[in-house]
Amino acid sequence: MTTLENKTQDGNAPETPKNLSAYCGVCKGGRVFVYAFDQPDFLGENEPMYNCSACKNSQAYQTLMQQFSEEVIK
Repeated sequence: MTTLENKTQDGNAPETPKNLSAYCGVCKGGRVFVYAFDQPDFLGENEPMYNCSACKNSQAYQTLMQQFSEEVIK
């Protein structure tokens, strides 16, 4: 699991990364994603959202990590 999926031992969520390297499904390649905003999920917790630096496509952190790992395995 990633640090964003786990809470620290004192119960606080770790800091959201400002930039991520991940696969962009629109650009069809590895790109840098820049933190844009937090969006509440269905449980009421905030999901970090990132914009692709090339095409400005917005994706949730979880989606980026799943797509990137699937592309690496292929």
